Amino acid sequence: MIASAQEFFDALKASTAITAPVELPDGRKTFVRKLSAHERTQYDVWISDKDTGAVYSTREAMVCLCACDENGKRLFEDKDITRLGQLDFDAIEPIFTAAFRLNGFMPTSPEDIKKNSEAAPTGGLPSISA
Repeated sequence: MIASAQEFFDALKASTAITAPVELPDGRKTFVRKLSAHERTQYDVWISDKDTGAVYSTREAMVCLCACDENGKRLFEDKDITRLGQLDFDAIEPIFTAAFRLNGFMPTSPEDIKKNSEAAPTGGLPSISA
């Protein structure tokens, strides 16, 4: 049982220090990490803040917040988000995909993908046949 706020924070902090390796197209490796609660809110604001006009793409926002070193330290500062949007798509896509999966935004296994596709409604869309 958790008996204090400090125990609560200590217990949950360990679960947020999760990183995963990502191989880049040029063969080098980097890492992605799980978002904190604050960063998840920041991500949501970045991709939908119509009031400030500072709306960024899902990819550059996710890469900015999740790309990290092997210890989980962010590689980019918030101010780098615009520069990330200028990079080649193929360069940031593996980082984005890994971060999206690690943070639970998409299925992680073929079984999950199959399960989700079977649960999806099929009405109204034409079928594609060869």
